[in-house]
This record gives sequence, C-alpha cells and structure tokens, in this order.
Amino acid sequence: SAEALRLSAIILRRQGKNQAALDTAETALSKLKNSKDALRERASVLNEKGTILWHMNRLNESIESYAESLVIYRNMRQPRQESSALNNMGIVFCALGEYEAGLSHYKNSLSIGQKLGDRVQVAARLGNIGQTYAELGDYGRAEKYLLKSLNISEAHSDWSTLLDVLNSLGQVYLGKEELEKARSSLERALEISLENLNHYQEVRSLVYLAQVSFCLLYTSDAADDLLCVD
Repeated sequence: SAEALRLSAIILRRQGKNQAALDTAETALSKLKNSKDALRERASVLNEKGTILWHMNRLNESIESYAESLVIYRNMRQPRQESSALNNMGIVFCALGEYEAGLSHYKNSLSIGQKLGDRVQVAARLGNIGQTYAELGDYGRAEKYLLKSLNISEAHSDWSTLLDVLNSLGQVYLGKEELEKARSSLERALEISLENLNHYQEVRSLVYLAQVSFCLLYTSDAADDLLCVD
C-alpha cells in the first residue's frame, strides 16, 4: 500500500539512502487515486517527499512538494498538518537564504499552533523564528522569541527544542558580546546534549563555546595591554 511505501521511504531516508527513499515515495504517489482518503495519504507522502528532497539539497523541489501537501491539508481542514507543512517550508526557505519568506511561514505555523493550544509545537515555532532573527543579526527580536520558547520547552521537558534554543541563545549572546551569558547557555546545552546523546547539538555547543573562549581570551589580553600602558 501507499502507506507502507511511505513508511519504507522514511526508513530509507533515516538510513541515508535518499535516492532509494525518493524512488519509494514516487512509487507510493503513483499508486494513489483521487478519492478523499487517497488525498490524505497523498499529502502525507508529499510531505515525506519534501523532507527527502531537502536532505538531498534539492530545495526548490522540496518547497514544491511541501506546498502541494499544504494545499491538500488546507482543503481538508487539517490544521495540525497544515502547520507542520508551513513550518517545513519555512525551514527550506531559510536554507535558501530567503529569510523573510521563512519568517512568514514560521509565523503562520505559529498562529495555527497557538489556536490549537499545542504548547510543544508553539515552542518549536518560536525557536525557529528566534533562530532566523539571529541569522539576520536582529539579536533583540531573536532573544525575545528564544526566551519565550525556552520557558515553554522547559515547562514541558521538550529536550529537543530546549537544546536547540539554548544553543541559539548562546549564538545571540555571542553576537551581543554578552560572553558570560553565552557561556552559561552553551554549557547547559552541552550538558543536556551529552545526557541525551545528541551529537549534532553537542558539536554545535562546542563550536560556539570555542568562539566564546576565544573572545574572552581576546578581551582579557586587550585589558592586560591597557594596564601596561604608561
């Protein structure tokens, strides 16, 4: 069935077999008919196809696949899935460097999550918006969104979002030259990433901590130089 093929595509993608995953998703789509139930399945397969294409760095095709799934979810009045598709499109737009489009999709996704009362989803969307503002160098807005996300993710023990937000806050404080705040946030992120065996976030924490250490050393050396001036 198409659903079995979709699940197979997910497994293949997670194994790093992206082309095989894409071929499997395409086979699933070819099996679907135009009934209402098939449309729901088609949207799910299209969403997975978008993720596979994103992993293959075929970003424009990824957006097209997500957009098609988004139209189906809207027409079928499935707001949770609509929010997910919007968020996925936001991620790809940001990967393309189209940050304004990314922010627009993230904020539309956030609005739906707030209406649904899905606090975990809201925390993730706030984090994505904050990270995007950080990439744009708008550290004031970035910090505001990230702190909101931090509070919600802590309250719900959402470790994945919490880790992402702590590292993003470290990036923001580094940009604002608030080095002790940066180090505190990043050291906490590193501790949690080690406990949860999240190697991606562990590496991210270590990279930013190295930058913080360099900045602290540089400012310390600069202060020493000033003390040596007659």
